[in-house]
Amino acid sequence: MKLNISRVFLPLVYSYLSSRPKLRVSLESKLIRAGIFTSPEDYIARIFAALTTTVVAIVVLLVVTYFFIPFIFPYVVLLASPIIAAVVLLYWYWPNIKARSIAEAITEETPYFAVFLSIVSRTNTPLPLALRYIKDQGLVQAISSFIDLILSRLLFFGKSIFEAIHEVADIVPSREYSDLMRGYVTSMMTGSDVASYVDSALRHMIEVKLTNIKALVDTIVSALTGLLTGISLIFMFIVVQQVAQFMSGEIGAVGAEISPIMFLLMAVLPIPLLFLLGRAFIAKPRRYPILEASLTIAVVAALAVIHQVWLIQIPLFPYVATLLPLLVFSTLYYRNYARRKSLEKGFTEFLRDLTNMRRSGFPVEKCFVSLSARNYGAFTSDLRRIADQIQAGVPIREIIADLSKRTPSTFVHRLSHLLLATIELGGASVESLDTLSNFAIRMREVEDEIRAKSREPVVIAFITVAVMAFLLSFMPAISQLMMKTATMGATPGMETTATAPAASPEYLDWVMVASSVLLFILAGAMYFGDIAASSIIASAGVITLMMLKLLLPYVLEFFMGM
Repeated sequence: MKLNISRVFLPLVYSYLSSRPKLRVSLESKLIRAGIFTSPEDYIARIFAALTTTVVAIVVLLVVTYFFIPFIFPYVVLLASPIIAAVVLLYWYWPNIKARSIAEAITEETPYFAVFLSIVSRTNTPLPLALRYIKDQGLVQAISSFIDLILSRLLFFGKSIFEAIHEVADIVPSREYSDLMRGYVTSMMTGSDVASYVDSALRHMIEVKLTNIKALVDTIVSALTGLLTGISLIFMFIVVQQVAQFMSGEIGAVGAEISPIMFLLMAVLPIPLLFLLGRAFIAKPRRYPILEASLTIAVVAALAVIHQVWLIQIPLFPYVATLLPLLVFSTLYYRNYARRKSLEKGFTEFLRDLTNMRRSGFPVEKCFVSLSARNYGAFTSDLRRIADQIQAGVPIREIIADLSKRTPSTFVHRLSHLLLATIELGGASVESLDTLSNFAIRMREVEDEIRAKSREPVVIAFITVAVMAFLLSFMPAISQLMMKTATMGATPGMETTATAPAASPEYLDWVMVASSVLLFILAGAMYFGDIAASSIIASAGVITLMMLKLLLPYVLEFFMGM
């Protein structure tokens, strides 16, 4: 029989929450927003169960370490309280964390959902049927769970579609989606032009996002510029100080006095700022974990060799062995990126031409076949395949579903689903196609504007880290060179007070690892646009770097002995 510790605490929790109805209602709302469909009593009981399990495990660990591993016992005592506090806080704030994550996903999908509502509003399709259709299509995965809540209120609780949407809009964590649905229902109830409202809301949504991102980028640029200015002033101060010591015959260890704390304060600050840029991109690329991991290993290997040989001439074999994989995987990634951008541009142009041909009265199948003779970049081969399938009698639904599965672009994947909805629900009407085409064109314009605007802070951040890496990595070597110059130029019998750099090998190793990790996080933030991918890249970089540091001397010795 399975033991459920949380049930032991249920009577106590019921008694506690029954006397605090406001707390229960607040917790229930948080759980629903986070998609955790359980009662507040059961959730708090789980917290007590997790706390009890953690305390028991820590007590057992304390006993074992006290009697068998005494040198670890003090560390376990120090970590006991933070671990218990972390477990309680994680469980208590987990609904807020999950709700925020869901809100971000819904906000990203809301513009596409608004286009779908605009298409539906131009047809005679009942709204419940339309909601079930988009849920089955998988176009808006984050919104699908809340569509289920709307449909369940219709089927099982006898609510009207307007009441169901209003109730669900109150618990959705995304304000953009809630406002859109409330306005949509209000327009339907008052008899207003629903299509005009949705189109206006969509334009407002895109413009607000663009304005917010531009303001965010301007703030990041100002912060990074000030940070780089401060680093440059510190760098100039150190150089002037060391030159003064050189002129007086006393040469200190240039760069060795820079502590790791200062390095973290000055070089790590750009990282969280750049993570915010990930929110700027409306159409996010699909992930390629194997390619990302291979590129990471190649770049880390190159950095490891450069740092390992320091200022000594790089041997031919390690140089080629690290540069070649970097070149290969960088080329592959760039080709994929270029194809994806060409695919998005070609599909957007195809939607525009498809709308114009439909405006001339051509059937939609004839439009696909005729347009396949034109050049749409990377989308040309896909369009010709679609034309061949249409001529072979394959249903249009299967054709577009196959396109959405094969495409490497999330943007094209979502637009292809909307195109299918336009054909199946709207009969490929000119108004629906025009809405879809204008949306695709505007989304591409917005993304291009944001990408162009975000280049400046990325460049500034790279310059910041590069300055710090130079300051901490190469200044000791420059100090060594200055010391040798002073010693060689000294008059025989003249005393010199030149000293060797004080930076230890361990400190230089720390600089090597830290600068590499920072560069990887910057690269992840720039190319992949989210903290998860950047953290994975940084972690893989550290592990690979440490492995290379252990294995590289043996590899070099092996090949030098051949």
